[in-house]
Amino acid sequence: MRFCFNFNFVTNRSQMRTKYLSFLILLIFLSFNSIAQISQGGSPIETMRLKKANIPVLKMPKIDNNLLLKSSVERYANAEVLKPFKFAHSFEVNFTPENSGQRIV
Repeated sequence: MRFCFNFNFVTNRSQMRTKYLSFLILLIFLSFNSIAQISQGGSPIETMRLKKANIPVLKMPKIDNNLLLKSSVERYANAEVLKPFKFAHSFEVNFTPENSGQRIV
């Protein structure tokens, strides 16, 4: 089976060259006008200052992955659709800025 490109919309080389050139000019023009991120000023918090702040870390209990895998297999064993990806486990917590936050200035 052979594949070939069909340029029936172009009758001669000069028209093809004109189409390619106009497309190239359009791409260049669009690249000059595009903005990826609008800067609002400011600067990010320095990493060393955060490391020195001694922010307490709360460790969550370990999760039995085999138990989660078995429950997932049981739940979606007879499903006619694909099972959803599970890449995280949620924990019930009660964190608020008042009971567990520290203000770093």
